[in-house]
Amino acid sequence: MSKLHSLDLVGKKYNESRETVRRYIRLTYLIPELLKLCDDTENHDKRTYLTLGITNAVELSYLSIEEQKVVQFIIEYEEITPSLGQARAIRKLSEKKKFKYEEVEKIMLAKKVIKMSKYHLINLK
Repeated sequence: MSKLHSLDLVGKKYNESRETVRRYIRLTYLIPELLKLCDDTENHDKRTYLTLGITNAVELSYLSIEEQKVVQFIIEYEEITPSLGQARAIRKLSEKKKFKYEEVEKIMLAKKVIKMSKYHLINLK
């Protein structure tokens, strides 16, 4: 008989995968404001409300509290949330000790540029 770990036991009890349980635990490292955005994802339509997916939030949970506050400020000020790729890029900045407001803002604002490009491409067809 194989040995079950805590993550497996909790997952089995709640019909979730081990990885999903690990993600939920990791969310406890988020500042309350970012955790609320993640919780709101379950309760609101992302087309009309700022939301933050669980996987994206997990990436941000590896940032320091101060770095999370910077990301939170940009989210509120620009009214955008990072995609998974953007969240990973922000985490890499932190890991490389190159986390700066300007760099994070560039990453976050790149989403708007991409959306505009797609919008214009669709309208040109």
